[in-house]
Amino acid sequence: MREKIRVDRLAVGMYVESLCARWIDHPFWRTSFLVRDRSELAALRASGIAECWIDRSRGVAPAAAQPAGVATASATAAAPTAAATGGTDSRDAGSPGSVARGARARVRFDEEIAHAAAVCTQAARATQSLFREARLGRAIEVGRCAEISQRIAESATRHPSALASLARVRTHHSYTFLHSVAVCALMSSLAAHLGLDEAATRDAALAGLLHDIGKAGIARETLDKPGSLTDAEYALVKTHPGIGRRMLLGNLVTNDTVLHACLHHHERFDGNGYPEGLAGEAIPYAARLNSVCDVYDAITSVRAYKEAWDPAEAIVRMAAWTKAGQFDPSVFRAFVDMVGIYPVGSLVRLQSERLALVTDQNPQRPAQPFVKVFWSTRKSIPLRVCGLDLSAPAVGDRIVARESNAKWGFAHLPELLLGEEIHRRFAAAA
Repeated sequence: MREKIRVDRLAVGMYVESLCARWIDHPFWRTSFLVRDRSELAALRASGIAECWIDRSRGVAPAAAQPAGVATASATAAAPTAAATGGTDSRDAGSPGSVARGARARVRFDEEIAHAAAVCTQAARATQSLFREARLGRAIEVGRCAEISQRIAESATRHPSALASLARVRTHHSYTFLHSVAVCALMSSLAAHLGLDEAATRDAALAGLLHDIGKAGIARETLDKPGSLTDAEYALVKTHPGIGRRMLLGNLVTNDTVLHACLHHHERFDGNGYPEGLAGEAIPYAARLNSVCDVYDAITSVRAYKEAWDPAEAIVRMAAWTKAGQFDPSVFRAFVDMVGIYPVGSLVRLQSERLALVTDQNPQRPAQPFVKVFWSTRKSIPLRVCGLDLSAPAVGDRIVARESNAKWGFAHLPELLLGEEIHRRFAAAA
C-alpha cells in the first residue's frame, strides 16, 4: 500500500518509496530506502522536501489519523507522476530520454557559472552517495545516474568549461566525486563537439559519471595517499577498471559505451596501457574519449600528491604525450578544438607585459580569448582587474606566452575566474 505523506510525519522504520522533489533539490542519492535512524530522519526533515511517498507494506505505517489532503494508492495502482516522484516524464524535453532544445545554445561563461555551481554541488553530493552505496555493496540506481549525468550535460552544452572549472575547486578528499562530475561534463561536451547524436552524447555523459565507479572497491587510504604508491598499492589501484565493470554488470548495466569507458579508460593508443593492453582502434571509441577527458581533469586538479597544472600547460604536456603514443591523435585534436588552445582558467602573458587569466573562449578566433588582466610583470604589482576581449580591434594587445602558476604562486586565480561570491559558496559546499 503506497501513501503520500508530509515529510514531517516520517518516523524511523518507515520505508520511503520516492521523494517529491527533483534530484537537484536534495542531497540524497537513493530515492527509495528504509529510514533506519534519527540522523536519517533529521536529514530528511532538514532537506526542505515537503512530501514523499511511503510503502506501508515494507515499513512502519503512519498513525491512523490522516490530515486532509493525504493521498493513498494501492500497490497495484499506477506510479505517481514525474512531478510527484522528482523525476521527469520520458516525453519531457529535460528528461534523460531527450535533450532540451533550448539548452543547445551556448552562453557566456559568466552567464552559466551560477547555474553550473548549483548543478555541480548537488551532483557531487549525489555522486558521493553513489560511491558510498557502491562501497557498501548496495544497488546502483542507474536511472538516477542517467538523470544526474543529463543535468550535468545540459550545463556543459550551454558552456563546456563552466562546470568543469568549478569542479577543480576541490580538496583531495572530494577528488573522486568531483572528478566524476567533471569528466561527465567534458565527455558530453566532447561527444557533442564531435557531432555524435543525442543518444550517443547521453551515453558518453553517463560513461563519464561512472567511469571510476570501481574505485569504490579500493581502500580510501590508498586512493588518498599523499605520497608515492608502493608497487603493491599501484597494482591494487590498477584493478579498479575491472572492479567497476563487474559492479556495473552486477547492476544489469548493458550499455556498451558505459562498460567500455569503465574498463578501458586507462588503455594507451600505443598498447602500453591497462588492463588489456589494447592498441589503436582496438580500444573502444568511448574509452578513447574518456581517456583524454580523464587525464585532462586529473592533471588540472589538486591531488593528494601533487598541485594542479595550469590548463594551458596541461594541453602542452598532453600534446607531447599524444606524440609519445598515449592518446588517439584525432580525439586529442578534437578535445583541443573544444577547450581552446588557451582553455578557460589558463594563465597567460600579454604583449603589454601584463598577466591575465583566460575567462572565456572566442570560437571564431581561438588565439584571442576573453581575459581578465590583473598583474604587471614590469612592476611586479597587482593591477585593477580589467576584462578584455582580445579580438576587439580597439584592444591592441595579444597573448605572447603561456605561464605556469607554479612559478607565480597566485592563490586567488579560482576566485578571479569564478567570481568572489560563487567561489566562496561553492568552495564551502565542496
